Amino acid sequence: MRHGTLGFGTALAVGTALACTLAMAPAAGAVTPDTATIGFDCGSYGSGTATLTAT
Repeated sequence: MRHGTLGFGTALAVGTALACTLAMAPAAGAVTPDTATIGFDCGSYGSGTATLTAT
């Protein structure tokens, strides 16, 4: 009988800790800035730019 009570108490404690952790977690947000641009020059092979946009 003691093992059943111990298991229930442990499960209750873990569930409570999980609920508190999720309640205190910050909301996910978008990264700032939402674009990144790079320019490159490869000498005789050419040059250019690349832009990455977060959605």
